[in-house]
Amino acid sequence: MEKINPIRIVSIVSCAFILLATSFIGVVGEEKRILNNGSNVLSSQLIPTSKENLVSIRFSDYTQLEQLLEYGFTPLVSREKDIIVSASEEQQQWLDKRGFYYTEVSDQNIPHLEKNEGDRADVFHTYTTLTTELQTIANTYPAITRLYDLGHSVQGRVLWGLKISDNPDVEENEPEVRICGCHHGNEYMSVEMPLMMAWHLVRNYSVNPTITQLINNREIWIIPLVNPDGRTSGTRENAHGIDLNRNYGYMYGTTTAFSEPETQAMRANALDNVFSLSLSFHCSGDVVNYIWNYKGQPVPDNAVVVQLSQQYGSHNGYWVVEGYDWYQTKGDTNDFSYGCRGDIDWTIEVQDNGITQCWGLNRDAMMEIITAAGMGLTGVVTDAFTGAPIAATIWVDQANWPCFTDPKIGDYHKVILPGTYTVHFRANGYQEQTRSVVVSSSPNATILNVSLYPTNDYYAYQVTQCNVIDGYSYPNNYVNNPTEVISALGPPDGVCASLGKGGVVVLDMKDKIQNYPGNTDFKIYEGGPTSDGYTVMAAQDWNGPWTSLGSGTGTKTFNLGSLQWIQYVKITDDNDGSSTEQNPGVDIDAVQNLVPQHFILNLSNFPMYPAIGPNYTQMCGPAVAQMTLNYMWWNQTQDPSGPPMTFADQQWLYTTGHANNTNTSLSYLDTQGLWKLLQTYRPLPYSTYGYNFGKEYDTNSTIMIKQICQWINYTIGTYGGHRPGYPSNVPALVPIYGDYSNWVAVRGFHSDQPAYPLPSNLTIYGFWVNDPLPGGIGANNYVTAGDWLATYYKPLQTTDIYNGKYVAICEPPEKDNNTQVTIAQSPTRFTTEKQQLITLTQNTKTSTELIAQTNQWIIQATQKGITTQLLPYDAEFSRVFKETSPDSPLFVKNLIGENYYIVPFRVSSDSEKTVVVARISADDGSFKEASWVKNPVKYLPISQQQAQQLVSKYCEQQDIDLGDLIMMTSDLIYRQASPYYPDWRVMVNGVSYIVNQQGIISIIQ
Repeated sequence: MEKINPIRIVSIVSCAFILLATSFIGVVGEEKRILNNGSNVLSSQLIPTSKENLVSIRFSDYTQLEQLLEYGFTPLVSREKDIIVSASEEQQQWLDKRGFYYTEVSDQNIPHLEKNEGDRADVFHTYTTLTTELQTIANTYPAITRLYDLGHSVQGRVLWGLKISDNPDVEENEPEVRICGCHHGNEYMSVEMPLMMAWHLVRNYSVNPTITQLINNREIWIIPLVNPDGRTSGTRENAHGIDLNRNYGYMYGTTTAFSEPETQAMRANALDNVFSLSLSFHCSGDVVNYIWNYKGQPVPDNAVVVQLSQQYGSHNGYWVVEGYDWYQTKGDTNDFSYGCRGDIDWTIEVQDNGITQCWGLNRDAMMEIITAAGMGLTGVVTDAFTGAPIAATIWVDQANWPCFTDPKIGDYHKVILPGTYTVHFRANGYQEQTRSVVVSSSPNATILNVSLYPTNDYYAYQVTQCNVIDGYSYPNNYVNNPTEVISALGPPDGVCASLGKGGVVVLDMKDKIQNYPGNTDFKIYEGGPTSDGYTVMAAQDWNGPWTSLGSGTGTKTFNLGSLQWIQYVKITDDNDGSSTEQNPGVDIDAVQNLVPQHFILNLSNFPMYPAIGPNYTQMCGPAVAQMTLNYMWWNQTQDPSGPPMTFADQQWLYTTGHANNTNTSLSYLDTQGLWKLLQTYRPLPYSTYGYNFGKEYDTNSTIMIKQICQWINYTIGTYGGHRPGYPSNVPALVPIYGDYSNWVAVRGFHSDQPAYPLPSNLTIYGFWVNDPLPGGIGANNYVTAGDWLATYYKPLQTTDIYNGKYVAICEPPEKDNNTQVTIAQSPTRFTTEKQQLITLTQNTKTSTELIAQTNQWIIQATQKGITTQLLPYDAEFSRVFKETSPDSPLFVKNLIGENYYIVPFRVSSDSEKTVVVARISADDGSFKEASWVKNPVKYLPISQQQAQQLVSKYCEQQDIDLGDLIMMTSDLIYRQASPYYPDWRVMVNGVSYIVNQQGIISIIQ
């Protein structure tokens, strides 16, 4: 039996006596019958009326039994090959027409038949016969079933899970339902109901339209035997002597949550699937037991829970009751399903004899639960730019408990009643979106699809396990703690989860919290009227091992210490204070991951000082020096609250730096000149040696990249030298294009882990760069690591000692050249078929429709690259980008490398102004880089038509006789400098005229 409550022993015994007595005098009781037309009829019967007779109907197999139940017969007594029913004259005529053999019986047969040998426990399925039968189903119906090994019991027996769906190997946008049985090994009937449902579904597929539709539009999991060891031994507990239905992780009481392999397997199945509704069968009784079981307050989804519960009970007259009102249990499957996964789950207590009778009482009720999983609100949550599915949570204000999307395809299914709702969509790495929706009374769910925009916010995603302590204990029922543990999920909002004195919660962050040396890694927000104390532990796996990270009081940040990364945070109240105060214990509002899944260091708000003066190329080095010095400021009065140094005269900076050049005949600042310029402003007494810059160089590009990333990742000091509120890191300065004509500041990098201290392996995805040279579209660039080397960061071609070397002004805190540095390649985004069509549009005249289609592919590839590489890691860029819409791609022929496309993203409200330009490979669609400005600009300055007009005018001014103009064509080519501003090549009668974006014309012979 599922529940034993001493308080109710007297009433239960009394009810049993009355039921026994009435069965002997012929009282059948109130039964729920389903007529052939599907309508519901409740009838109170005292033996059959004159128009009805008690008859015993023989059936040869379960197919015939299904026909009897479908027609509307309700078994009063059942045996292996016959059932006793109350049949009207019309129903007897129906039996005659279909050839059923039946005989009239007296009411005295009823108690005799209920004690028939065919209903003893030994006719129920054993573990072995169940295994055979499930394998038979899977082998007989392979098109709609798959049998899974979900895990193993203590003694090594398989927990079988049968998935029933029209495409069992495919995750589809369909509600998921779970029906399980036999948590308690001696409750034999609890195995039979899930198994009977499995047979009912597969045998009627393509036969019964209703069942066919359900299998085509649901994913149904049948798990008949959760406790195979207990079933084999005939014991309630498993082989460890543990009650499995007290071993789940939501309010688990005194047991160790998920200590058993059986509940661990059920947990894994629940996390791998997103069940909307579930049934768990137990014996012995006639009860529909709904959540909560650990406390008496109604769940936020109480309205739909009660309605569906009453609907189930209307089929069989079962007692419909909230679990706690029957008696309290802790750590059961129902509370875990709803508490941790948002799955409305019932305990159904059934009789422990009379399989066919029990099946008749529950079959249609079970079918209605499967059907109800499709009601309410549904949709798909995707990335706004890529269309990729997102692992999100959906919160409805009027039923405030999260449901989850399936991260494989992004679908969600929230079972709620018709009405008007406010719905919030949350996902780590994305901006929350709120929508209002009217859910109709249609049996089909209302569809609400949502696309989310990336951001850089990461919070606790779901509850793994918890045990909130009730200071008053049973049955006082949390009178002083009305909070819910799910309040600890998502961003801080002032609504907290109070753990009670000594309570504990384990939160799944979903995304790894990486160790960011020298900085805090995550933050616990504690609310309530007072600051409460707690201890914190962390782990990579949900079940440990756990590492202590110390204690805290109130809101506090934590560092991972020696741990490389974690995913789970365990918070335990310090057991201080009163257990009976209002909202006892620590009050957890939120837990924030301060480091995204991929490590990122992007020096935000990095200043941009454009090169100025008549010879701006000479000013590029001074402009980089100015932005660096203003970032790493030092006040001469040694007052950190004072204003930073300012440099208004870049000409003076140029003169100072140039005087220290290795090659003073060079018009630009070389490595020595720029390094010395920075050192001139040494921040005494911060350092008698000046700023911590050095001249680094090597013939190996990956060694230099490693040193640049170490330097940017290194915290250079704690006193002075930094603008308030800025990270205590500084950029690396590098010359690009292989000479000193353009210096840039590398102000951030994106990798799989921090570069300091050096890991054994380091993967680099890209760099943030500030470029003051007016050759790029804007101050800010993000460049993938591969294209950084291919386009910008090249060995110098000079006459000084750095010739042939990669150079940077930085001083890594260590030089361990044994570290393996991997330059991550941006993934290809064109299929072979798409690439062929895209190449066709480049080289030949094609239809307008094909050009439009290929342009769309190019734009989609660009958006996917931006979303993967940049949007989740740069909040400033994300704010700029979401206000844009893409323009037509521009094909650029690269004369010194790979051809590419430029895709401008214009301000949605002003189609003439551009804020973002991105670049992707024309060969495979891989993302290269993006550049953006705060103030929109016109792009490109020289249009194709203007280039042709300039060439015509140039020829006229130069007195070039064009004669009869045979042909004038034009295209974009890249030869040098910024790839964002390629030149126009205008071909006139076989002569190539080059028009750059400043309107200057040259001729290529």
